[in-house]
Amino acid sequence: PLREELVKDSRTTLLVLMGAVGFVLLIACANVMNLMLARGARRERETAIRAALGATRWRLVRQGLTESAVLGLAGGAVGLLLASWTLAGFKAGLGLQGAPADVVLEPRVLAFACFLALLTALLSGLLPALHYRDANLAEALKEGAKGTGGKAHHRLRGLLVALEMAMATALLIGSGLMLRSLYNLHAVDPGFKSDHVLTAQVGLPAFRYPTPESRIGFTRTLLRRVADLPGVLAVGANDTLPLGGSTRGSSYDIDGLVLDNPDALDHQVSPGYFRTMGIPFLRGQDFDPAGQGAAIVNELFARRHWPDGNALGQRVSTEGRQGPWRTIIGVVGSVRHKALDTPPEPEMYFSLLEPPQAHSPLGGFTLVLRTAAAPQSLIPALKQALRETDPELPLRTQRTLSRLVERNGQDARSRGTLLTAFAILALGLAGVGIYGVISFITGGRTKEIGLRMALGAQVGDVLKLVIGQGLRMVLLGLVAGLGVALILGRYLETLMVGVNPRDPATLLGSVAVLLGVGALACLLPAWRAAQIHPSTALRND
Repeated sequence: PLREELVKDSRTTLLVLMGAVGFVLLIACANVMNLMLARGARRERETAIRAALGATRWRLVRQGLTESAVLGLAGGAVGLLLASWTLAGFKAGLGLQGAPADVVLEPRVLAFACFLALLTALLSGLLPALHYRDANLAEALKEGAKGTGGKAHHRLRGLLVALEMAMATALLIGSGLMLRSLYNLHAVDPGFKSDHVLTAQVGLPAFRYPTPESRIGFTRTLLRRVADLPGVLAVGANDTLPLGGSTRGSSYDIDGLVLDNPDALDHQVSPGYFRTMGIPFLRGQDFDPAGQGAAIVNELFARRHWPDGNALGQRVSTEGRQGPWRTIIGVVGSVRHKALDTPPEPEMYFSLLEPPQAHSPLGGFTLVLRTAAAPQSLIPALKQALRETDPELPLRTQRTLSRLVERNGQDARSRGTLLTAFAILALGLAGVGIYGVISFITGGRTKEIGLRMALGAQVGDVLKLVIGQGLRMVLLGLVAGLGVALILGRYLETLMVGVNPRDPATLLGSVAVLLGVGALACLLPAWRAAQIHPSTALRND
């Protein structure tokens, strides 16, 4: 479908990012719910007075939901403002700038974002609001003490913190795996040298070049003119350029071998193409200008059928046992033709300038020029050479080979960068959530801590008590998050290069970071509680 052709591989990247956004949204909801629960616990006495003065429990619930709605709409408005500021960078990072249907903040997107902000705020505030309905208001009014919400609320807030840590763990591990994959992708050898190489497409319409001989004659003339341009070190042509998004495969037979219908990628190249691309010759030689009845194969093809290395002189046919047969005259290095994250495949090369039998030049080819200066500086001279050969033909899609390689890894960079940004945001939100919950719980235990210190507890004992309570929640979230990450890793595996979803270094590193953030978030309220003098704690409570 046309839609699939337009979005190409962006769909996978966008789905991964949508999953990351969902995780961050869940963490934000858990944070809001924790804050609303804490706020409701602090207002237990106020709520009891309202009820005593005649407020129904449904009215109290409505009050809580209204506060959540105002919070959600305010947060949604700020989020839309931030989205308008960051959209240009997001599009550039994903390569969506100038797409056929450019990405904008259209009314449907704005309406969905506002609806989602309101819905999540209401859902986040629903549980705390129901607390107003179910709370023992008479008991709260009779005690008159500072509200803490009781043990049930402490457990609920602990579970919410664990949920935050679980989501943050999954995101951090996912981003760590993507970054490892991105590092491996940068280290991948594509099989050719992309520096100082200019590429450009030339189309040969059938009404101007109706016969194979006319197409071959044009190609020879253009290659000769381009080779004579100042600053051109080597020139070649290929019908399907590596990483260009186009491939063609053929089944084949080998003289003297019985094969089970194997296939390999099939290219037509001009003499000098391998030298221009920097693809090494391992054995044998290049095509001569005539290229009659010759073939060149890559190392994988040679190893598949001749592990002992005697591929030269063997004969291959793509037209069945009746031939025509082509003699293998060279073996070249293997190239990652489809994508940087796709392993090389067996390949066969035939001469682009050979009078056609089974193979003939397609409706065009891609020129490749290795240059001494900046490749873009040769574009005007290349256009002039094409005009001198045929003034009716345009030069299409001029770009450097290094840019083609860079664009091929763009999706991986986008996923790595944006997932890392989301993971850092999730980590920060989770840290804030832990800090808030531990601060609130510690504040409710001021009297207990004062009694402990009055009975001889030291600062270290208080720190151990508070940090231990917080780390229990953190560890629960870590265990759950590791399980989620291992499950999701199986789906991310197709997007990663040379990385196992269960990579120990990434898992241990992520756990260490999360434990550090959790311990720091617990340490601050624990240290503050440990500095309170026992008499002050007992008197204030």
